[in-house]
Amino acid sequence: MVKVVSNLQNADDELFLTNNRSIDGTSRIRRSLEVHVASLSDYEAVEKNLAVQTKQYLSDELNKGIGYFINVSTSETGFQGENIHTFHIVDDIKTEKIDTSIFLPSEIVELNLDQTGSNKTQVTIIIYRTSKLFTSNRLLSNNSTEVGSRVISATVEKVAIEGLNEPIKITYSPVVEGVLCNFECVFWDFTLQNGHGDWSNEGCYHNTTSDDRIVCFCDHLTNFAILMDYTGQAGPSTTFEDVLTYISIIGCVISIICLAFTIVTFTYFKKLRGKRPQCILVNLCFSLLFLYTTFVIGIELTSCPNCCIVVAILLHYFVLTTHFWMLVEAVNMYLQFVLIFHDGVRFFVLKSALVGWILPIIPVTIIAVMKCDETYSNDEYCFMKPGNPLYFGLLLISSIILFINMVMFVLIIRGLTCQRTVTASKLKDRSKMDELTTHLRQAISITMLLGLTWIFGYFSIHSSDAVRYSFQLLFCVFNSLQGFVIFVFLCIRHKDVRDAWASCFCCLETKATGSSTANSNPRRAIANTNFNSKHSLYQSRQNQQHKGFSR
Repeated sequence: MVKVVSNLQNADDELFLTNNRSIDGTSRIRRSLEVHVASLSDYEAVEKNLAVQTKQYLSDELNKGIGYFINVSTSETGFQGENIHTFHIVDDIKTEKIDTSIFLPSEIVELNLDQTGSNKTQVTIIIYRTSKLFTSNRLLSNNSTEVGSRVISATVEKVAIEGLNEPIKITYSPVVEGVLCNFECVFWDFTLQNGHGDWSNEGCYHNTTSDDRIVCFCDHLTNFAILMDYTGQAGPSTTFEDVLTYISIIGCVISIICLAFTIVTFTYFKKLRGKRPQCILVNLCFSLLFLYTTFVIGIELTSCPNCCIVVAILLHYFVLTTHFWMLVEAVNMYLQFVLIFHDGVRFFVLKSALVGWILPIIPVTIIAVMKCDETYSNDEYCFMKPGNPLYFGLLLISSIILFINMVMFVLIIRGLTCQRTVTASKLKDRSKMDELTTHLRQAISITMLLGLTWIFGYFSIHSSDAVRYSFQLLFCVFNSLQGFVIFVFLCIRHKDVRDAWASCFCCLETKATGSSTANSNPRRAIANTNFNSKHSLYQSRQNQQHKGFSR
């Protein structure tokens, strides 16, 4: 039967994808194999596409757990000879030699004793070289996703292994070399698809990536594999990703400089920092400055795991603070330009500070306390891993804020363009081109203040390479330069800002010129004073004579 199942995996893929009968057939074949192997107490067989081992262990033999692995050198052309190796200590195995491995903790002995009352534990391992016998409706409906590893099955006979405190550790070498992103740790759930089964990620998660090997943790036993999304992994993706990285870093550095100057401007001049819009703008600039600085310095600190976790937590927090301050900016603009005659909100700045700086702490703290290592520990980059914490703790919150800001944006633009608060004489003197330019400038500045360019990140999740690359490029360019655009449109183009800096430089120049002139030639200064006084007297007399002549 082992030979038959191995030979079946040599058949064409089309034979396994015809109809529901093939799904039912492959499911019955796998179950029959597992039942036959479980009926034996000590058996080992290795075929080209299938490796099987079942063995009984005394409790003392499993006090450190039990593991199995296949050498990477013997799996490229098919399993050959003694491919299955047993180990009891994970650190004894070098990761780069592993094609596929699984390690069961010693907790299985306790579960076996509780459920069967026996001190003998029978462990069965089955490794499939291909996934052809795991016909999945989920993968049939998604052409870009495939099983990207061997399929390894582990069972403890007559024992239900689930809800483990110490998880099962599975290590994979991807079947496509060099592809380590867009993957998902999964198991075969027999309860799905009316009992035929399908891939599910419940109870499984990615732990780390080391030596080009993906390590997954699961809290139960069954058939394990990884799903890989190969969309955009071929061709120029690596070069394009490098270009996006350089664009992001350069844009962030430019924004850091511009944001620092903007903050100095609105905090140095007293007449600029007392108004509510400027206070909100300064807080938004601080949030963006912290976000850009943390990203540039720490996004690739994967060599220091603890530092990487701290960076990931800080990035999560500052992304949320930035979105919340953009929400505050939207509410303030709505009050100013739409609800013009509102009574005002008491302690608006104080309440905004609580929303902008304190409220984001709540989801970050919850995730850090409950699933810190699962979410923030990452070997590829120092940011949150894909999963429910990322989806609900960041993307959902950001999506709600961006939706609110979009609605606010439409109302604000409508208020700026449709309300006629300017007198008719001024409208006649003002050309249509100037009015259009003003509205366009207002729209750009409001778009950046409300962070609507972050929407490009959602549009970049697309099956088409051209669409995905385009929105990824737009996302990196606009969001890395958000601080620069704020500096241009809301700082240097602001008349009060230009006047403040002009008066500052003029005062410094006047003081320097006046002090140098007075100190260099006192007599000339006195002579100039006398000349100016005489000249003023002469002018007054001339004016009086002119008035008399006019009369």
